[in-house]
Amino acid sequence: MEARNHAPSMLVDARHGRPTEIGCLNGAVLGLWRRHGVPAPFNQALYSIIRCNNTGR
Repeated sequence: MEARNHAPSMLVDARHGRPTEIGCLNGAVLGLWRRHGVPAPFNQALYSIIRCNNTGR
């Protein structure tokens, strides 16, 4: 089985101007790390960039 023509669902959503599932995926990780006092600057930056792209702001 070859998957070379497969595009990840988040990429497909972004290309079609639809909201992505970043809130469920990375947002949940950020919430968990925040509750335990673990800094996650890379994940926060990624989350912010994609959320900005989703909202157009």
